[in-house]
Amino acid sequence: MPRVPLYNGDNSSAVQPGNLPGFNVIDARAPEGQAVNQAVSQAQRIYSDFQQRADLAAVQEAQTGITDATMQWMEQARQQKGKNAFDLEKQAQEFYQQQYNERLGQLNSPDQRDAFMQVQARQRPTFMRGVSSYVNGEINQYEQQTYEASVNTASNAAIQNYNDPDAVREQIQFIGSSIRARGQAMGWSEEVTNEQLTNARSATLAGVLNRTAQDDPYAARKQLDELGDQLTPKNQDAVRSRIDTEIRQREAEARARRAEQRQIQAIARAELVDRVTDASAAYQSGLTYADPPTKDDFVAAYGDKADEQYEAFKRVQEMQPAMQDLATATPEEAKAIIGRFDPARPAPFYGDAAPGMISKGNIDLSTRPSVHNEDGSISTVRSISIGTEEGEVLIPTVSDDGRIMSDDEAIDQYERTGRNLGIFDNPQDASAYAQKLHDQQAVEYLGSQQKVAGEGFKQKQQIQQALQRAYQNLAKQREDDPAAYVARYSPTVQQAIQAARTEQTPEAYQAVARASLAEQRRQGVADPKPLSKQQVAGFVRMFNDQEEGGENAAQIVQRESQLYGPYFGEVLKQAGTKLPPEVQVIASGASPELSERLASIANIKDSDIFGPLETGVKADIQAEVTNQMEPLRQTLINQAGGLETYTRLYQVAVKTAASYALSGESSGDAVEKVVDGIAGKYTFSDTYRVPNTVDADAVGAGARTYINDLAADQLYPLEGLPGVSDEDNARQLEDAVRNSGEWVTNSDETGLDLMVNGYRVLGRDGNPVSLSWDQLVEQSQKVQDIQERNAGWLDTGL
Repeated sequence: MPRVPLYNGDNSSAVQPGNLPGFNVIDARAPEGQAVNQAVSQAQRIYSDFQQRADLAAVQEAQTGITDATMQWMEQARQQKGKNAFDLEKQAQEFYQQQYNERLGQLNSPDQRDAFMQVQARQRPTFMRGVSSYVNGEINQYEQQTYEASVNTASNAAIQNYNDPDAVREQIQFIGSSIRARGQAMGWSEEVTNEQLTNARSATLAGVLNRTAQDDPYAARKQLDELGDQLTPKNQDAVRSRIDTEIRQREAEARARRAEQRQIQAIARAELVDRVTDASAAYQSGLTYADPPTKDDFVAAYGDKADEQYEAFKRVQEMQPAMQDLATATPEEAKAIIGRFDPARPAPFYGDAAPGMISKGNIDLSTRPSVHNEDGSISTVRSISIGTEEGEVLIPTVSDDGRIMSDDEAIDQYERTGRNLGIFDNPQDASAYAQKLHDQQAVEYLGSQQKVAGEGFKQKQQIQQALQRAYQNLAKQREDDPAAYVARYSPTVQQAIQAARTEQTPEAYQAVARASLAEQRRQGVADPKPLSKQQVAGFVRMFNDQEEGGENAAQIVQRESQLYGPYFGEVLKQAGTKLPPEVQVIASGASPELSERLASIANIKDSDIFGPLETGVKADIQAEVTNQMEPLRQTLINQAGGLETYTRLYQVAVKTAASYALSGESSGDAVEKVVDGIAGKYTFSDTYRVPNTVDADAVGAGARTYINDLAADQLYPLEGLPGVSDEDNARQLEDAVRNSGEWVTNSDETGLDLMVNGYRVLGRDGNPVSLSWDQLVEQSQKVQDIQERNAGWLDTGL
């Protein structure tokens, strides 16, 4: 900005014209002097006008500068909001004073400074009023925002804790305190303050009720009825509308869910029916099912009716283990298994009240198993009592599976299960009650228990009938082919079969036969068989498909005989007439030559062998066979099935000798060759025969020693005649055995059986007296040891 030159009005130091060199002094009175004075006056007036104008410009410039600065400062100050504006007045004072001093210092003359100060005396208050107004507005706005924020925060906190009445009450109280404080600060009237309180409380409660309605609109509706007078009509209507909306929405969602659930259940039910059908078919066949339906599956398919449907399925599911158990059960066990599914079981019975009884037992006496004691009695509630903190507890010693338990085992079971027959306050009453149960026996008091038909009776009846039919079918299968049956169902037999397939040894195959026969006997098979029908058919087929000359057939018989060992006789017996009698002779250990001959003629008709013989040769052969086989016959006549065996051997010997005679040998040589092949492996001693592999003399000595040492108390007492004492009866039995006892080779030729008058003698344990070859040799060794000791005594003179 251009500056106006400043002229100082003080001319005291001005240069006087007369003092300037080269100038003449003019007299002021002279005309020339007057003219000069006029000119000087005019110049002074001009100078004074210019000075005023320069002062005004300087003041205006200073004023403009400070105005611009304050405007810029205010523009920046208005960027400070809320509490950041609280210090602006102080800052404005300092800034203005700074600008004032700076502008004042730039003015050169007192007139300028006086004029500037006069202007600023009016402008400064105006500026500060503007600043104060802005600051007050920001303070008021900040306080209002803080107040509103505190009220909103408390309201939101109440809504957030909608399910905590104490927390809601606390936040509403805080809101009330905030409103009262704000009203006092703002100078509200009591009417305005109460209006604010009502609106804030109503809004907060409305928020709480709306939030409650999101979770439970029915609870919110109840709360609205209780708090309705604390809400404004507008808020009441809004909340009620929200609640009604939530209820309608939930009802609609519930209807949609029910419809969807019905659809899902229909799909799940269709899928479940297929699975239940497949699983039920498997269970009714005694098979497991890979993925049986669970309770959750039934819930998904049937909803509230799942329990009933699931229980019905479980009853069918229980058939599977029952069917498996029936497959290997004895008749008694089968009866008990089927009985578990009795549709009308006896009503539960936990015993009668009794003296000293604190509480009844928790064992249903109507379902207790029975145990047959040695004396013929039956135990169902055999028990002991033990002292406990609860009292004297009566506990059973018959297990749930019908087994007598030791006292320790019974106590352990009670400690694990808590099952008992009753608790008493003293041991005497407990013992008396136990005796009462024992005397009654379960059968007696169950006789008065009426059976009751309960839930699912029809299905249970159908299940029991299905089990009965299944067992009848299983029993028919078992009787028809017992060996195949136990091989199919018995784990023990299956393990033996698997071991035999792996080991491929005679011992393993004999173990199969032993396990099979034992299992068949356990299951009550009247006539156990070592082989299945299929195995017998295979053996017969192998023999009949022999090669020319019979060598292969003979080897087959010998191999099978070695394979089944002592059970091969049972195998041949089972094969019966499906095999020619020659097979039994081959299996008995005939020489290779004789075995080959036997196999070669086995399937040749008798007429084809006897027909070509000369007249009388057959009779000669028959007479010679009878004569040479008489020792063998003597050892067979007292053996079970012995005569049948002899007849078969006799026929084979005659036919085989005739085949040799057809080959050109004499009848005598032919018979000798055959009989030697059949009986030459034995040493005969009256009623028994001993394989040549056993010391026959030692066996004979052992047999005689056993009878001589036999005492009456070693024999099973027989029923004596009336009037004869037990002692006399035992003595008579002992005499009969000593005088008439005979030893007979047992059926598997492993030892001797003791017999009297064609009956087997029984030992004290009720089992037949039977000694193996080793036991008989051991008996003879005892005699030899005694003889040696006696000889030693004689040598010493004793």
